[in-house]
Amino acid sequence: MNFGSGYAGLGGTASYGELFERLSSLTDPDGPRASKDRFTPLAEVRPTSGRRGGRGGGGGKGGKTSHLHPSAELRELVGIVGEIHAYRFLRKEFGEDVTSDAWVSEIRLKVLPLVAGEQDDTSDGHGFDFRFRYNRKTWCVEVKATSGDDTQFDLGSTEINAATRLARKRGWRWRILRIRSALSERPELDWLPNPFEEGFGKHFRLRRGGMMVSYAHKKARTG
Repeated sequence: MNFGSGYAGLGGTASYGELFERLSSLTDPDGPRASKDRFTPLAEVRPTSGRRGGRGGGGGKGGKTSHLHPSAELRELVGIVGEIHAYRFLRKEFGEDVTSDAWVSEIRLKVLPLVAGEQDDTSDGHGFDFRFRYNRKTWCVEVKATSGDDTQFDLGSTEINAATRLARKRGWRWRILRIRSALSERPELDWLPNPFEEGFGKHFRLRRGGMMVSYAHKKARTG
């Protein structure tokens, strides 16, 4: 896929809606069986110094790309494209339970305007980008996209607050959908557990009180 200069600022020759239509023409994103809550196989990582699983400072949402010093245009593009890929993937995995109103980040309004009579529940203060009911549970999914193949991202304070709160709430699931190579025609997706749920902290390295998160894929055995 070639995102030309018209897409660089997402306000030039192509609209957000046109971008959505363009991506929707691609083959549905493939990835782990999220509807079965089958996580991407992860290796165990050693914690660094500092509190493991602690709360971090700062405000708002974490960065959507972990590249060093990305331009504002690239960050915006990766964030929007990542959430469009996420929406398409979640609809494929969870079916009709994922409707447009499940998309609750503010990016949704730029891509899919509200329909008549729909209540506006979008906010970047939820601590997640998608929320829907499936199999008698409420699923909250935070999208972390990157144009590269790295396995490191930031969590903002609202995301950490939501993750820690929902980790203890019965019937709720807070998950991370990591989208790598977001600007390609075939992005790679990781379905990740809540780092603050019991038993999953061993798969994540949390720095600066949890603001920066990294993980490693489990290597397949050979021979």
